[in-house]
This record gives sequence, C-alpha cells and structure tokens, in this order.
Amino acid sequence: MAPKYTVVTSFSPAGYDIYGKRFLETFAEFWPKEVALQVYYEREAPLPIGRPMYANDLYDDPEFLEFKGTCPPDGADFRWQTLRFAHKVFAITDPDEMAADLRATPGWRIWLDADVETFRPVTLGWLAEACPEDKQCSYLGRKELYTSELG
Repeated sequence: MAPKYTVVTSFSPAGYDIYGKRFLETFAEFWPKEVALQVYYEREAPLPIGRPMYANDLYDDPEFLEFKGTCPPDGADFRWQTLRFAHKVFAITDPDEMAADLRATPGWRIWLDADVETFRPVTLGWLAEACPEDKQCSYLGRKELYTSELG
C-alpha cells in the first residue's frame, strides 16, 4: 500500500552532524510507521534509523549539479541566497528517476526542515486534520514574520 503521507527533508554533512541525526532519531521515535520518510543528503548517506527511509544523494541529480555550477554566488541577505536554499527546492521537486516509487504515489508530500526535533507522538489523526482530503496544500499561517513559511 502506498503511503498517504511522505515527509521530505534535506541536509548537508555538517547539517547531519549538527541537527539531522537528531531529526532522524526523533522522527523514527515519534512519527507513525505509515508515514514514509524521504531524505536528501550531499555525498554522505545518513545512518539507518531502524525503519524504512528513502535516501537520495542530491549530487546524483545532474540538474542540481548544473544549477550549482551556473548559479551566481549567494548575497548577504538570506532572501538572495539561492544556492543555500536550492537544496530544498531540488529535494521537493525531485526528478522521477531518483524517487519514482514515491513520486508516483498519491498523497501528501510534507516538507519538514531537518532542524526540527519531534518531542511527542505525531498521530495519523493530527495529520488528517493538518492535511485535509479536500485540499491540495496546507499553510501554517505565521503572521508575525515578513517571510512566507516554507518548512
């Protein structure tokens, strides 16, 4: 049976050491087994977490490599840091050959930043409320910030 929910995240080798490993540990502990996890890393695969995880190296994506090679350097303002945030975009819009098994399945793809630490159980009921059947997207509504919430 295809997963109804797939959580997608990405991290660099340094990000894995600083926060990604903890993200994976708490995901494995608190998220329902019915929720698939798709991780995008850079050259160094994460360690197994005791449950299935689809792990893909962003450096296996020729379009990602081409983009990184042709993109101008990042600016000081985070709103102009194209290279920094490109990893997230390429993970979310993954080419079919890297994750055909998940891309071909219906259901929700949930972006979750890899610096998120889950500290209590996430239930399928809560996910059904956050991801209603009659909608195609869900927004957390962070009004106090001047930027949109991508995570």
